[in-house]
Formats: sequence, structure tokens, C-alpha cells
Amino acid sequence: MSELISSLAVRARFPNDHLHCAVSGGADSLALLALAVHFAGPDRVTAWHIDHGLRAGSATESGLVSATATQLG
Repeated sequence: MSELISSLAVRARFPNDHLHCAVSGGADSLALLALAVHFAGPDRVTAWHIDHGLRAGSATESGLVSATATQLG
């Protein structure tokens, strides 16, 4: 995952405040969460699972979001 963060980091900007990330479990929102933690630090990011209901099985992706948030700190 660090290669992905490095390739996206040159284009990302985040505020210095505490960040709240709405994370559905899709690749784009998981990347947003990883970048937020990279820039702000894990103690300044809160991940919220949001189910848009757009993908089959999306309601069950809260486990993936939780595991990813835990892995990122």
C-alpha cells in the first residue's frame, strides 16, 4: 500500500484539523482513508463506514473498513 500512497501523495492536500472520512469500502474511499492517515496521522483521523447501497454486498463491507482502519492505525 505504501507505493500507492507515495504515487498519490504528490497530488493530495489535507487540512490540519481532525479529519472525518466517509469510507464505503470501495477502492477510492479506502485510498482517501490511507492518504488522510498518511498526512494527518492516525490520531487525527476518524473513519466512518457509509453504505451507499450501490454494490451487491456493500452492507457487509463495514468489516473491511474496520480492518483497514485498524491496519492504518
